[in-house]
Amino acid sequence: MFRLSGDGYVSSRSNVEYSYSGGAWNAASGITPVYLTKSSVELCSYYPYSSALSGGIATLTSQLYSAEKDFCYQRGVSGSSNSSVSFELGHAYSQITFMFTHKGSYSGTCKVSNISISNSGILVSNTLDITTGSASTNTGTYGSGTAGTVSVDPAIASIAYEGNASAAVLMVPTVSALSGTIDLSFTIDGTVFTASVDASGTGITSLEAGKNYTINVNIGNETANCYIVPSGSSKIISVGIRGNGGAIASTGLDVAITPASVGIVWETTSGLITLSDFNSSKKTVKITSSGSGNAVIAAYSGEGQTGTILWSWHIWVTDYDPDTITNGTTYAVTNGAGYVYTFMDRNLGAVSNTSGDAGTIGLQYQWGRKDPFTASPLFNSQTETSVYDGSGNSFTFLSKEETVSTDNNLENTIKNPTIFYKGINNSSTGFDWYTSTNSTSSQNGALWGGSSISASSDKTIFDPCPAGWRVPAWEEGSSPWSALGSDGTATSSVGTWGNYGVTWTAITAGYWPAAGYRYCINGALYYAGLNGFYWSASPYSNHGYFLNFSSSSVYPSNNNYRAYGFSVRCVKE
Repeated sequence: MFRLSGDGYVSSRSNVEYSYSGGAWNAASGITPVYLTKSSVELCSYYPYSSALSGGIATLTSQLYSAEKDFCYQRGVSGSSNSSVSFELGHAYSQITFMFTHKGSYSGTCKVSNISISNSGILVSNTLDITTGSASTNTGTYGSGTAGTVSVDPAIASIAYEGNASAAVLMVPTVSALSGTIDLSFTIDGTVFTASVDASGTGITSLEAGKNYTINVNIGNETANCYIVPSGSSKIISVGIRGNGGAIASTGLDVAITPASVGIVWETTSGLITLSDFNSSKKTVKITSSGSGNAVIAAYSGEGQTGTILWSWHIWVTDYDPDTITNGTTYAVTNGAGYVYTFMDRNLGAVSNTSGDAGTIGLQYQWGRKDPFTASPLFNSQTETSVYDGSGNSFTFLSKEETVSTDNNLENTIKNPTIFYKGINNSSTGFDWYTSTNSTSSQNGALWGGSSISASSDKTIFDPCPAGWRVPAWEEGSSPWSALGSDGTATSSVGTWGNYGVTWTAITAGYWPAAGYRYCINGALYYAGLNGFYWSASPYSNHGYFLNFSSSSVYPSNNNYRAYGFSVRCVKE
């Protein structure tokens, strides 16, 4: 306790230790108590006691929470011999509580051995004078502090499946607002995983004394056909589940698979990703990335990438995270029926969202297929770009095209993710990669979960988007882009054409590149820089609905043959 100087008091009393026993607070043995006269004086109290606090200056250090280090104090309490005095101590620290959940898709023990927190406004230490400041708000006077990365070891030995554990970190309150991202890293089962949260998006724009901020951390492999892996990081994914493990679109496929090995099918740059720590019993593999680009990996029935491909996954190496909005943003778009979509700000597979940058083109997909194909490498260029297999050998997708020759080609597409299956050159068959039969009854309109334009069904195992995202489908009878008007609307009425694409003005959705397409008959590239083609998940007869635009006109509800390779812009589930 401190007694500050005041009327009728000759001097202040500094750092007198009190303890509670026998129903009363008493000065420590051998210590003169704090005496009060009839004159009122300002008192200050804190806990836990430290002999080093003789000058009222406390040193705060960001650290793992413990009760004995949770410094609390109150200043500005008026006391005299005529009245009783009570204190209600407030926390000097802010606190971040990490709530860890062990998702069932993660098969490790979930040992959490380190948490690191970084932002330019984060302080690792600061001083606090508890005898000065505002008495009305019980705030002391902070120094400027020392910025840096806060690193703690929570020593969480394990978390049960679908179980929870928490780790609380005492944080020095910030003296300036937090901006940008709060960068986090977690050492889980010996592997460092990184994540970022947007300061403003999570409400952590500052760390205020006495406030507890919660950050939820799901430890698990959320299954999908596409995994985002930031450059220079690692991610452990499940290779025992087809797609998202959900609806199977009336195909009769089993959701679970048992791979004997995992390998790289192709990557846009040799060495873009490396695979390690494949565990055949846990059915997991670790992916480590560098640079930016795209790759496809596959699970094989035989050792050493032999036998049949059981399933394959797209690895999107990008620092864009649509869930925590780092290195980009998302857009809310309302269709004509009032249904709201949240779109990514870039094409699936894009390595940029800068208007006019060829990195915005991304990848292309045949309607209903999960596996991507490269698009034109440049605007106004239809030249094939090479990709590399796991041994560093190059090939192009045009060299892999084949004509559909069976009534049900689905199994072949799973086994051969690099083959562009072209439709038979007969419009009556719908140029479908799925079947050579001239009958809509032989086709499958539910592959991406948009079988009805009244309302989409659940995301399916063939959807090419990352976990939590899907191909946009028609809702309540309206196209996802119906706010752009009717087919044939002038582009100048709903957007600004430039830099080989459209920046929409009728809807807030950013820049969409004119990525062109792969032709349904031969897989060749066409119209990059001139036309944009974007699939929806919804079928139309033996076609698929899509968005089409050029410098002159926009078609929000167009439809065409399913063997075409068009772009995909994912929406939130």
